[in-house]
Amino acid sequence: MSRDLQDCPHRVTVAADKEFEASHSCQLLKTLSGVHTELLCRVSTELCHNCCRFITPDADRLNPVFASRLYELSGVILRDGGVDGCDARQAEILKRRTQSDLVVESESDPGVDSTTRKTLLPRLISMPWWKTPKIASWSVGITTARRSESTLARCVDSVVHAGWSSPRLFIDGRVALPESCRSLPVTTRDTAVGAWPNYYLGLAELILRDPMADAYLLLQDDALLCPCSTLRPYLESVLWPANRDGVASLYCSRAYTRSRPGWYRYRRVWKWGALAFVFSRRAAQQFLYSRYVIKHRWRLGSYGRANVDGVIGRWARRDRIPLYYPTPSLVQHIGETSTIWPTANANRERQASWFALDADELP
Repeated sequence: MSRDLQDCPHRVTVAADKEFEASHSCQLLKTLSGVHTELLCRVSTELCHNCCRFITPDADRLNPVFASRLYELSGVILRDGGVDGCDARQAEILKRRTQSDLVVESESDPGVDSTTRKTLLPRLISMPWWKTPKIASWSVGITTARRSESTLARCVDSVVHAGWSSPRLFIDGRVALPESCRSLPVTTRDTAVGAWPNYYLGLAELILRDPMADAYLLLQDDALLCPCSTLRPYLESVLWPANRDGVASLYCSRAYTRSRPGWYRYRRVWKWGALAFVFSRRAAQQFLYSRYVIKHRWRLGSYGRANVDGVIGRWARRDRIPLYYPTPSLVQHIGETSTIWPTANANRERQASWFALDADELP
């Protein structure tokens, strides 16, 4: 399903402002939230293109991209304690409403019905006993490089379906983007710099573009997020475990899988997988200015251009940054080969042995 941008009944041109990249607002956002200011309802062209891949939203029926933007708006209103036209109580009601619309049906998983999709995560990984700090805003990026078989489109689809409508792509070298990804914001490195430099620069750019985000999610292009539930609001309800922010891997390798579902802290050096890490704002800052992290580029040969998971693992261990991970895994590794180690297959420890969407785990 696809619509033309010009046919959207909700998209309205607003006055250009140097402070804002978006020059359009969504009148449906304004109507449903009740906010008085156009600034809170700004939408980017990339977001609108993604929204046009689904049904036209209206007051009675949302689509996952619009629901994601509305969910984000309600979080901003809650963070500010209410705004003109929408108080905190109304924003909380709005936020709860959007959660059921953040998930879409997945054609690749015909055996899982929609009700199971929306309830599986809380049933497998129960809600926490701890009182978590609120995550109201995210900054999301995906690192990508040339592969023999591209997995980028599947990765992007899973990110959009999970609740983040417009991830930024950090493209390392010449990469032919799939048609479905060409409307996304991109940062291109004309000459490939390698997996590790691209990752570090990508995280730095996310912070510089959105320094006040509560959480930074950076994925690799062969990560498939679990689409069986409203993943974004679920993460907002569990991060951070034990009220200590830090880093959370949404991916759990076969090597780290526990026998019982739950969130765990890894106290050794993490080395299996950097597919999808969430950084708190403070952890992201500490990571970027860590002398150990910066010096990794000077390691000999190709090693200084790779080993993202090892760098994160040793940094967390050295600086005593809590590193959390879930069982079952919320991400599956779908890449056949590594972009920097062509002979490394995505099997054994490089795959999740228990993925939250595996059919045999359904009741």
